[in-house]
Amino acid sequence: MQNNTMGRKVIGWAVLACVLIGTASTLQARQAKMAAEGGNIPAVIRGTVRSPEGTPLYGILVKAKGVGKNHSTYVFTDEKGSYDFPVLPLGAYQVSVGTARVETVPLTASGANQDFSGVQLGPDFLNQTTGPNWLKAIPGSEAEKTRVAQNCVGCHSTGRLFTNTPASPAGWARIVDRMIFDILQGRPSDWWPRHPDSPVWDHYHAKFSPENLKALTEFLAKNITRETQNVYAAKAMMRPRGEAARAVFTEWELPSGGVGDSWPDKQGIIWYLTSRPDGVGRLDPRTGEFQEWAYPDPATKPGRFHDVWPDERGDLWITAAALNKIIKFDVRTHQFTAWDVTKDIGDYPHTGEFDQSGNFWFTLTFGDDSGVAKVDPRTGKITKFPVPTKWSYSYGLTVDKKDNVWFTEHHANKIGRIEARTGKLREYTVPTPVALPRRIRPDSKGRVWFTASGYPGQISMLDPETGKFSEYDYGIPNGYPYVINVDKSDKVWFNSVEGNLIGKFDPEAQKFVLFLLPVPETYSRETHLDFSTDPIAVVYPLGEHRRPGIGRMYVRP
Repeated sequence: MQNNTMGRKVIGWAVLACVLIGTASTLQARQAKMAAEGGNIPAVIRGTVRSPEGTPLYGILVKAKGVGKNHSTYVFTDEKGSYDFPVLPLGAYQVSVGTARVETVPLTASGANQDFSGVQLGPDFLNQTTGPNWLKAIPGSEAEKTRVAQNCVGCHSTGRLFTNTPASPAGWARIVDRMIFDILQGRPSDWWPRHPDSPVWDHYHAKFSPENLKALTEFLAKNITRETQNVYAAKAMMRPRGEAARAVFTEWELPSGGVGDSWPDKQGIIWYLTSRPDGVGRLDPRTGEFQEWAYPDPATKPGRFHDVWPDERGDLWITAAALNKIIKFDVRTHQFTAWDVTKDIGDYPHTGEFDQSGNFWFTLTFGDDSGVAKVDPRTGKITKFPVPTKWSYSYGLTVDKKDNVWFTEHHANKIGRIEARTGKLREYTVPTPVALPRRIRPDSKGRVWFTASGYPGQISMLDPETGKFSEYDYGIPNGYPYVINVDKSDKVWFNSVEGNLIGKFDPEAQKFVLFLLPVPETYSRETHLDFSTDPIAVVYPLGEHRRPGIGRMYVRP
């Protein structure tokens, strides 16, 4: 049923203009052009980073934040310990390495040089540590570390255990108890199975059994203390080399209570979902200016605008999970229109996409009849497509170029396909048990790629022509890969919550490149590729453990 069109509430903030990554022939060329148009001669900040012995340090993250600005830019040092930022507007910058070394650098028309000497790797570089590297560094058996990696990821990475360590070992028992309370009672996690017939009921109850939690608590108390940071931080660092060190990140701070999904349009404008309150935001990366529009429904529960996908006009379609609504936001009039998903259709609309006929398909995650539905925007009619497997927890969804609708059955360990022309549904079982397939995208060859976020955590592909799966380990065991995208060259882009990174996989070369994100706990539940830039960029929302914002990464040639 379609609701009446709702009025808008516009919230705007004036911010200082910041000339950032642009959208011309190359990102840096666009930046240079914009700087010139603004009366600034293109100039860069560069320098070197060296150890106390004078050794050049590779793979060191360097940050530049304009004084009084709402954005930061990040680069890494190369094999010679040298770094250089892309073109930035003239002015004063706070340039830093690690968490302890910060210098104020005036960028003038002739550029600026800032060297960092005497840099000691260790606790001052917690921003470059990752959970997997911490677990490799500390004492303990592989079985004990695997228990940590599989039990203490999902809501955050294991890196959080090392950077937020309790004051005394006894504090771990309280933290584990609180974790279990949050999962089961306080604010029940949506992934927790709700019925004994769920395919993952036994799995999760074994993982969180009293015996397993007792062993987990004992390991944490013994091996992760405040002293752990001093002893193992240098070994826990991730220091990119080669292509991974050529990544450039820009992150914009936003005032929202939280940022969910984000979407770059064809003009390079980034649209995003807000929570607290629920709504839609618009960020212009060329100026740093943004606006936000709150959804005017007083019944809105915070944090429940889940995914966003554009229609042909560029209007945004939103799965409002807890409200059981599909919502359209008109980017020109800033009006919201909502369709109710009634309980007889299903519960918790999750992820959606359009077919070539203009129908909006979406997954329904909760309940024993979890499945897929579509809404016809012309009539408002919603049609349900039941999934044979009960309690499947239908999750990610995509539509291929033949109009086949593909979706993941997260708890059932299956991939589903609906032929849009006939409505016929077929299920494929993922060969790895408890793979927990999550997000899914097609490539140009008709294959579908998905993140297997369970154990051991893989990037997987299903070839519909043969019905066969291919599974690829990317070097981060139990890495909790979450989102996935495929570019126009069929390169596969994904993230790893546990590794705090963005990954790229070349299926032809069978090669992975892992790009470390600049700030820990960047828990992005969705990313999208920005094809308005050259090279393409990855747009990612900053997770709930960070200050609200949007990030964008590209890789220099």
